[in-house]
Amino acid sequence: MALITTNEEYNMENTALRTVSPNGAKKSIIRAFKKKRPVFMWGPPGIGKSDIVGQITKQLKKSHLIDIRLSLWEPTDIKGIPYYSANDNVMAWAPPQELPTEEFAKQFDYIVLFLDEMNSHQIHPKSANQVQFQK
Repeated sequence: MALITTNEEYNMENTALRTVSPNGAKKSIIRAFKKKRPVFMWGPPGIGKSDIVGQITKQLKKSHLIDIRLSLWEPTDIKGIPYYSANDNVMAWAPPQELPTEEFAKQFDYIVLFLDEMNSHQIHPKSANQVQFQK
């Protein structure tokens, strides 16, 4: 499997791509989690990516895993549903219930959001554009 990590927060210019074993992936992911850095794992189906993330989450104290299979979601689903907020007089977004609220997240040191099957679902150009314009 391939593992992509960043050396600096939100700086994609300093990315590292390397092939790792499952144990090597675990070590690198734990190190990235402790630094609160994102990680992208890439590999064919059935090589244990989901298991690795589940095992790591169980190892971390006060952690919670959110496992989202993107092949079952539409591209706009992760944004939520728009609604009119009468208090603010604006349109707002009701996030999906699968994503943690701020109150829920405060109970944990780590919330692991595992977005699985990213490449198994066709993103239609119209849907991708909708997500882009909703930012």
